[in-house]
Amino acid sequence: MSLYVIGNWKMNFNRREASLFLPNLISCLDGEDINNVNISISPPIIYLPEILAKYIQLKSNDKIDFLNSFFLTAQNISHYSKGAFTGQISAGMLSSYCDNVSRMSVLIGHSESRLYLHESDDMIKSKISNCLNECLYPVVCCGETKDNRKRGDYLEVVRKQLEPIIKNIPNGKLKFISFAYEPIWAIGTGENASPEQIDEIHNYIRTLLCSYFPIDLAFSVPLLYGGSCSKNNARDILLIKNVNGLLVGGASLDVEHFSKIIKIANELS
Repeated sequence: MSLYVIGNWKMNFNRREASLFLPNLISCLDGEDINNVNISISPPIIYLPEILAKYIQLKSNDKIDFLNSFFLTAQNISHYSKGAFTGQISAGMLSSYCDNVSRMSVLIGHSESRLYLHESDDMIKSKISNCLNECLYPVVCCGETKDNRKRGDYLEVVRKQLEPIIKNIPNGKLKFISFAYEPIWAIGTGENASPEQIDEIHNYIRTLLCSYFPIDLAFSVPLLYGGSCSKNNARDILLIKNVNGLLVGGASLDVEHFSKIIKIANELS
C-alpha cells in the first residue's frame, strides 16, 4: 500500500497564499521522483475552486508525475444532504469537483469539529453515509483526550467512536474509507504520541476492522496518524506497522517543511 500524506490547513492562508501553494510545492519537489506517495492538501472550502483550477493548469505539464496521485481533501461537510441550512456545504455540492481529481476526500469527525462545532456520533455517521452516497472518500478521525489517556480508557473511547461506523459499512464501500488516529492531547501541542502508543491504537483499529471484514479487505484500509507530525518524526512514525500515512497540521503550512515530509514518505513507500 502506498503511503498517504494529507496537509490540513485548517483556517489559515489568504487567497494569494492558497493559490501559490501548489506551484511552490512543485518547485520544492522539482527533480524528485515522487511516484510512491499519495499527496493531498485540505484547504478551507472557499479556496477549493482556486486550487482546483491551478491543479488542472499544472497537470497539463506531463513532466509533473506526482500530480497523478494528488488529490484534494475538504475539511468538513454538512450532515444534511440539502435544505435550509445556511452556511452548510453538502456532499453533493462537493462531489461536483470529483471529475477533475483522482479522488476527493473529506475529513469527518475531526477532534476540532467535535469540540468546537459540537458534532455528535450520529452526525458523523450521517456525514459518512452522505460521502459514500456521493463517491467521496471519508477520512474518519478518532482519538482520546489526555484525561482518557490518564484514566486508561482510551481504547474504549476509540472503540465507541469507530465500531458503530465500521459495522455499518458495506464491503463494497470499504475502499472509500480511511481512518486517522489523532490523539487530541497531541494536536497543535508539539507533543506527539510515542511509537508504542501509536502502534497500540493502530493495531487496535486494524483488529477492529478484521472483526467485521475479511482480512484482505481489512488490511486494505489506510490508517493515518495525526498529531504534531513534522519532518523530525515523520520517518519514525511511518515505520510503525499499520501506519499508512500522516495527517499533517501546522507543518503543512510551510511548503518546504511539507515537501520534506512528502520526500520521507516517498522513500518509505
